[in-house]
Amino acid sequence: MKPKSLQSVPNDVFDTTRIESAIKDLSTFWNEVHELGRGPMFEEFGRRIDELRQRLVEHFVYTEQRLESLRELGEPIATSEFDQILRQHAEFLDRLAVDVERLRAQETPFMNWVDVGREFDLLVERLDQIERNDETVVDR
Repeated sequence: MKPKSLQSVPNDVFDTTRIESAIKDLSTFWNEVHELGRGPMFEEFGRRIDELRQRLVEHFVYTEQRLESLRELGEPIATSEFDQILRQHAEFLDRLAVDVERLRAQETPFMNWVDVGREFDLLVERLDQIERNDETVVDR
C-alpha cells in the first residue's frame, strides 16, 4: 500500500513515459542514420544520450526520495538495498556521462556506427534491470 503523502508528489516531471520516449527516439535516430547512410552522427547521438541522462537524473532522484520517504514511514527497506540502488543509479549515470564524452571524441568503444548501436542496446538492457530492481523494492 502506497502512503498518501507520496502520491501528492507531481509525477509528470518523473514520468517514465518521457524516458521511454527518449529511448525510442534514440533508437529511431540510430536506425535512420544507419539505414540512410548519413552518418555516423556521433556528436548528435551523444547530445541525445546526454538529454536522456538528464531525464534519468530527475527520475532517479525521485525514486531515491520515494524510497527514503517509505523508509521514514516504516517500510522494511534495508539500508543495504537502499545503498545498492543509490550505487546502481550513480554508476549508470556515470557510465552515460563517459559514453557522451567518448561519442564526442569518437573513442573506443565507438569506432563505428554499429558499435554505437550495440552499446546503446546494452545501456537499454542495463537500465531495464535497474528499473526492475527499483520497482521490486518500491512496490513491496
